[in-house]
Amino acid sequence: MADLKTLKLRIGSIKKTQKITKAMKMVAASKLRRAREAAENARLYSDNLAKIIAKQANNKSDHIGRSVVYGVENPKKILLLLNSSDRGLCGGLNTNLVKFTLAKKREYEQQGLEVKIWLIGKKANDQLKYICPELIIKNQLGFSAKSVAYKDAVDISSEIISLFNQEEIDLCKIIYPFFKSAIAQEPKELGLIPAEIAEDDVVDSLEYDYEPDKEQLLQDIVPKNISIQLFQAFLEGYASEQGSRMTAMDNAVNNCADLIKRLNLQYNRTRQAKITTELVEIISAAESI
Repeated sequence: MADLKTLKLRIGSIKKTQKITKAMKMVAASKLRRAREAAENARLYSDNLAKIIAKQANNKSDHIGRSVVYGVENPKKILLLLNSSDRGLCGGLNTNLVKFTLAKKREYEQQGLEVKIWLIGKKANDQLKYICPELIIKNQLGFSAKSVAYKDAVDISSEIISLFNQEEIDLCKIIYPFFKSAIAQEPKELGLIPAEIAEDDVVDSLEYDYEPDKEQLLQDIVPKNISIQLFQAFLEGYASEQGSRMTAMDNAVNNCADLIKRLNLQYNRTRQAKITTELVEIISAAESI
């Protein structure tokens, strides 16, 4: 039977843990409100820009050579850009991203592609550095401790385009958590090089005239699109992190409450059993006199 003092100390420590998790839940909820608004507001711009490119980049079969718009004819090397968080206590968000990335890695290797991985966020690096360290070409901190800035997306975009122009990579895709709601975030893959072409049903059928020409427009707008899509992915990732953390901390608060309830019941039963034992000893001693 557990000691009363031990049970009391344990109940006290769980109550302190409950206060911490409740505070973390409130902080995450506050951050989530702003992060969700930023992610949802940016979707309209990024989605429409993707539709514009899809409308114009419909002659991929006619293109010969190396281009960030159409990629290369026979790609051999692919870069997977994984956007995770720097901090934990956000449920299975990062683990799901790593599992999704490893599944994609196996899929591309079966297609005969050489896979390279660029990690953004500490948590993904903590796992993948033991699983496939030879594939990681770069790792850096993410956006858990600072606000997502468009300049960061532009800098990363420039480096990706530089790797492509130097023929270090032929394809580039970003993997990130897509924010659906506070309780639902799913890993998503988006093509950056070449530009991901939308389905026909989301592209309007109108024809436009361009000055100077369509190809020049694409060469100018596609690098900007890479930055925009990266920025959108970072916003989605930050909102997903806060939503997953809020849900995880809410579950932790409820679990603490259930555990405190069970321990209080055990404490009362133990205390009652101890009192009963002492009374029996006193009565037995009195009768023996």
